[in-house]
Amino acid sequence: MFGVDDVASLNDVLPREQGLVNIGKFSHDLKVLSFGRCPNLKNLFSLRLLPALQNLEVLEVEGCDSIEEIVAVEDEETEKELATNTIITLPRLKKLRFSNLLEFKSFCSDNGVLVCNSLQEIEVYDCPKLKRLSLSLPLLDNGQPSPPPALEFIRIKKELWESLEWDQANAKDVLNPYCKFVGFYNINNAATHLR
Repeated sequence: MFGVDDVASLNDVLPREQGLVNIGKFSHDLKVLSFGRCPNLKNLFSLRLLPALQNLEVLEVEGCDSIEEIVAVEDEETEKELATNTIITLPRLKKLRFSNLLEFKSFCSDNGVLVCNSLQEIEVYDCPKLKRLSLSLPLLDNGQPSPPPALEFIRIKKELWESLEWDQANAKDVLNPYCKFVGFYNINNAATHLR
């Protein structure tokens, strides 16, 4: 777990060669990414780092007071690309856990959506400003969204769940049976569920 004051994004911890981030050596090994107590962390990674995350299975972010989104728009050119929906694919992602993120609003910018059909667990604790999870659900033959095939549960406060915005019609109704509503955050129980 990374937890240092000077980490502002994943770029700050990736290996470098000749001053440039080297994602080639890094990409096959990265399966678990966990950031905790990084007060200056504004976002976790940029769209350009997605190739390094294709084997990612677990993503945890905890106690990072400044983070607003996980995927950042890093320049005007990328922002223009996001005028239409940008699809972020993490094909092996199984577990998402966000806790104690006071400024966290969404996984990615307004037009970005996350595709991770292997998702099994989602846990969200104490993220009072969260507006949308940015999930793109698989579609049935009739065009209606369906839950990711491996999904087991979503742990979240009921009030926050009810307030979330969704990109797909009926997404909340489709995912609602998987919700296990929590009243308060218990770090020991949450850590146990991730193992």
